[in-house]
Amino acid sequence: MRLSGTGLQLIVNAPSSFQLLRSVSAAHCLTRGFLASIAYTTSTYITPRLDQRYQRSCSSSIRSNTSPLFGNFTTQVRMASTLTLPKLPIFEAIASHNPQSTAIVHCLSRRTFKYGELLPDVSRTRDRILEAAGKSDIRGERVAFLIENSYDYVVTYLAVLASHAIALPLSPPFPAPELQYILSQSGAILLLHSSKYASKVDEVLNTPSKELDVTPSPIPVELPKHFGAISETFEPVELVEDDTEGAGMMLYTSGTTNRPKGVLLPESALTAQAHALIEAWKYSPSDRLLHVLPLHHIHGTVNAVLTPLFAGSSIEFLFPFNADTVWRRFASPFLDSPQVAAAVKANGVSPAVKANGITNGVKTNGIAKPNGIINGVAHPVVKTNGFHPPIAESNGIVTPITETNGTTTPALELGGFGNPASSEIGRLAAVISQLAAEVNNLAAKISQPSQPLALTNGLNHAISQQTNGAIPSPALSAKGFDTPIASTNGVTTPVAEPAAPVKQPEPPKASDPAAEEQYKNMSRVKITFFTVVPTVYTRLLSTHKTLPPAVAEAGRIAISPEHMRVSISGSAALPTPVKRAWRDLSRGNVLLERYGMTEVGMALSCGLDFGDRVDGSVGWPLPGVEARLVDSETGVLVEDDFSLDGEAKERSGEIQLRGKNVFREYWANPAATAKEFVPADDGKGPWFKTGDVAVRRPVPAAGNKVSGDWAQGPMYFILGRQSADIIKSGGEKVSALEVERELLSLPEISEAAVVAVPSGKWGQKVGAVIIHSPEYLREHAAWRPLDMRRALKGRLANYKIPQVLRVVEHIPRNAMGKINKKDLLRKVFLDDFSGDEM
Repeated sequence: MRLSGTGLQLIVNAPSSFQLLRSVSAAHCLTRGFLASIAYTTSTYITPRLDQRYQRSCSSSIRSNTSPLFGNFTTQVRMASTLTLPKLPIFEAIASHNPQSTAIVHCLSRRTFKYGELLPDVSRTRDRILEAAGKSDIRGERVAFLIENSYDYVVTYLAVLASHAIALPLSPPFPAPELQYILSQSGAILLLHSSKYASKVDEVLNTPSKELDVTPSPIPVELPKHFGAISETFEPVELVEDDTEGAGMMLYTSGTTNRPKGVLLPESALTAQAHALIEAWKYSPSDRLLHVLPLHHIHGTVNAVLTPLFAGSSIEFLFPFNADTVWRRFASPFLDSPQVAAAVKANGVSPAVKANGITNGVKTNGIAKPNGIINGVAHPVVKTNGFHPPIAESNGIVTPITETNGTTTPALELGGFGNPASSEIGRLAAVISQLAAEVNNLAAKISQPSQPLALTNGLNHAISQQTNGAIPSPALSAKGFDTPIASTNGVTTPVAEPAAPVKQPEPPKASDPAAEEQYKNMSRVKITFFTVVPTVYTRLLSTHKTLPPAVAEAGRIAISPEHMRVSISGSAALPTPVKRAWRDLSRGNVLLERYGMTEVGMALSCGLDFGDRVDGSVGWPLPGVEARLVDSETGVLVEDDFSLDGEAKERSGEIQLRGKNVFREYWANPAATAKEFVPADDGKGPWFKTGDVAVRRPVPAAGNKVSGDWAQGPMYFILGRQSADIIKSGGEKVSALEVERELLSLPEISEAAVVAVPSGKWGQKVGAVIIHSPEYLREHAAWRPLDMRRALKGRLANYKIPQVLRVVEHIPRNAMGKINKKDLLRKVFLDDFSGDEM
């Protein structure tokens, strides 16, 4: 294990609490004068940093002082900062936010980072990148990085943009050969990484590639971990005039048919995507977004990191996804509410612990009482930064902490330390607690025997065990979601393993005080923004019934429309039963559906108004996005043709898009780039061919500009991928997504996938792969094709009802919940191919 610059050795060897304090001070580049300045509340200002290399850009003067606590000491006084960054739109936005407002939170440790410390950290990391590259100009160069979902990821991502380079986030679970291909194809000059992934980087760079002529050789650079500034005063960063040329991000497509392609998104496209989402979804400084997504996809990077930073929202990282932990986090602000107490009493269960697993009135670590607990009685804690006064809840329940980013110093959000008399001491105490936890984790790792590698799903490396105290979901996949796992027969093609027996639903469980300990540091700021994939909602719905009554009821309150401002589903089709079940569980919150892809970010979306969230629709083009439908066979533009009585004469077509949000090119692949764009003669630029087929339908109750001027007119309904979801059977076109929606509306089915099975007679047959619901299998045998046809009769036209059926126990999905249907077809329906199709 590498401990470069962390100062952990000093802390491990500290013989007493006093020496521990001194050691933490040394580890953070503090002087004794800084500690004395805390005690006397002087104006002395020193930002602690882990790496002395970062101090070179700042000058200081020295003076002598005397303290009864530390005796004679020397104090460094910070002089003018020389930190600079280019004036990119994202940096201008961050600089405009209240520096004392929360930018990033680590969910389980509750480590908090303010907007005021973000740009200084980005500037120093940018300098480190340029130093490692050995030159001051790396415009357009690719800089790859392997960093866990955290504040460090955000700093690294922004620092690459600040270098005018192309940020290339990598997926840590990917196997070495896949990472080698990406590094080689992109021509990355640097591979930045955290200490956690040092061994992974060694494996990638030192293992001879079996598929590449030359093993890629970017310069590896280990970046130090950020623990957060202790001072409430932050270094100024000067934004200097500069163009944005060269800055951008590159993400690699899934590569279901060919090798993955590098999608180059220039900085201008990223900014356009973020501005469109802010206008449509109304991100604001008062939002707290719970982030459970992987960060090598457009969904996790633009929707859930870049856009919140533009808006001044708070981002709370909780990864990998664990349904039980997500429910605990949702519930945390509401566990003390009378509504929850009444629900628990009605169930005849007494709550074992108070909010966040801390018993009221008990001191934490002997420092201070937890937030909101005065004399042993729980009180609401309202957090405001000055723009808005605290707002009382109208329903009488305990008010959770709410953040708004104004101009005054907000209440500190510490990991169980409460509100100490001195904010400096409180922040120092939080850092001490975090470092002590790091030491304990390190000691535990050293004392544990080596563990065998976990299974992989074929596209990823072995699964790392969680060390943050969360209870991992069963069968956690390498991609971070608790879906079953497949092995592989190569680099990219997964091969299904025999599925495990179907598990029966667990009964509700009572609170276990020992188990609750891991949740004690969770924030009490309510979550207002949640954006995930449909499989996450499915997992949350199935897990909710197993929660302790207090957590279950508090979770329902948390996701209700009164508190969860918006819940979004995307990256895959949302089954109508899941949408309906979430609405019922949340007491009225309707999931918002949208459409996007790596090449364009988000392109279509339903509106914030509940009337503009129509089942099966992805809404309208987002602000700044142009969309059209083109007949995929004739190339003719599909025009809306609605009769006077409002009946639509539907014609499907491929969705084509253009706007500032569209990517620039597939990296080093001009042929593939040219193939996906259609020239236009109106001077507004070419159209990008998405490969997805849709229809437009008027919905009288929606599209009346209630959600904004952009949300008007006929709505888009996705029929599926042109290459995989449009089934041509006997001269008819069948939408696989339409058939899947009907199958999933049946109580007998929990998962379904519909594919095109080659047929000499029909051209293609409609094939269905289903997983039965556990409730159905308790009393019934698995379906035969006739049972399926009976169930769908009256729901679908005869030619749309699947002709072949397979009942399985597992349908493989990727990290974003998508199914590789071509691969599924080969594995499941090979025997159903007609002989003349082989």
